[in-house]
Amino acid sequence: MALSEYAYYGECDAGFWKGVCDRLKLQNTQGTRNALREVVRQGSDLLGLRVIRDKRNEGVRCVSTLCLQSGIPQQNLSHFAQLLEELARQYDWWDIAHAEPEDLSQLVYEFCRQKHPQWGKLLKFLESSCTDSDEEAEPVSGELLQGLAVVAQALERQGLAPVVLQDAHQREQLLQNFCLPNTFFLRSWDNLIQVLTPQEESSNYRCKLVSLRKKPLLLMLDVADSMDIQLVLSAQMLWQPDWRNWRGTYAQIQERGWETTLPIDGALEIPELTLPICDIAQGWVWHLRSHTGKSLVEWHCRGVTQDFPVLIFDAWTGDRLALPHGLKGKTEIICFYDRIIQLRMSDGIELIDSFVPCSIAGWRGQQLQLISEKAQLTICSAQFTQIIDWDNSQTNYPQLRGIKLKRKESTYLEVPSIWYPPITLAKTLNIQVEDIKNREVLTESNEQVRLSPSSWQQITLSRWMALPDPG
Repeated sequence: MALSEYAYYGECDAGFWKGVCDRLKLQNTQGTRNALREVVRQGSDLLGLRVIRDKRNEGVRCVSTLCLQSGIPQQNLSHFAQLLEELARQYDWWDIAHAEPEDLSQLVYEFCRQKHPQWGKLLKFLESSCTDSDEEAEPVSGELLQGLAVVAQALERQGLAPVVLQDAHQREQLLQNFCLPNTFFLRSWDNLIQVLTPQEESSNYRCKLVSLRKKPLLLMLDVADSMDIQLVLSAQMLWQPDWRNWRGTYAQIQERGWETTLPIDGALEIPELTLPICDIAQGWVWHLRSHTGKSLVEWHCRGVTQDFPVLIFDAWTGDRLALPHGLKGKTEIICFYDRIIQLRMSDGIELIDSFVPCSIAGWRGQQLQLISEKAQLTICSAQFTQIIDWDNSQTNYPQLRGIKLKRKESTYLEVPSIWYPPITLAKTLNIQVEDIKNREVLTESNEQVRLSPSSWQQITLSRWMALPDPG
């Protein structure tokens, strides 16, 4: 934490490690730096902190204010405030508040790189929040930007000027009622308060917030239609600055047989692409290739190994379930396996369908339902035996429940309810229900729900929401 404090309050002109060593009266040697990095590694692992990797320095761990101060060093707060002000002139607070943090991290980094390439220090921190093709990153800058947009909207709805946030006590009281993400944290508000001003009602002149983040290639079961096991590439918009010389030229995803022309302006739009799977593989790779055959984008999907030829999917959503813990909280699954496999079920598991057709040659499928709190599924062959615990206990976080269709998206046939996990002490919750389509908040300001000590409790939403439109 001391090293992070130093990173927050400033580095000497000669660099972070030189400044730290001077402050600690140590020689700035490779051995000293390695020892301090090891302190950071062990301390962060012990405390469960998020530590980033320096993408420009062979991926080694580096000290960052991302974990403890939201990623913005004190000396760069004025730059970040200016960046946020410029973003707010181009994008709606509503759109920012409802975007994925991963998309916002990419947006703010690309925006800063385009508008202020000279802000190298700030760019370095913003880049570390962006996911690259090799490693996932914590979208801390996106979470920060999203939280600030929520604060700006809440102030606007309540008719409050941002200046009310200057008083620390008043700010704490207000933020408690603003339905902020759990991950939101900001250490210094001084530079940002002036930026959180109300926007004009008309948003026609503002840009639409478009996600340019690469979406994954997934293995899924088409539960809504064909029941095929499919590779699914989600619809996505993509663009990279080094593609500018390819504009107007042919491109393709050969693995799917999809062809296009890279747009003269704007980003490349890829629709959802699916491909039924007839054979297993240890992994699948799709490429977006230029007319010269150069790979512009790669997508990877984990496959199936020969020593464990089994696939299990959620019977309602078609999501692939990872073993051994993927069955927790699931009540109905579809299991596909090679004919050499034997599937044994303990008491508490009901066989719903003993023959589910499988698109993979030589495989069979069965649909199973858990009818007790716990059961065991045994998967065995001549080479292995694996016992999987199937537990109906719900994950310990609030859940949205209601009658819905079997498909990837959550399409409810009734107004759903929130179910809150067991608590031992009474508590009061802030609740906010929004109509995303019409961009409005349905609950009153500071709407609250009182919960008593109990097991799972239902919070009905019908007082704020009407029945969904059948169309």
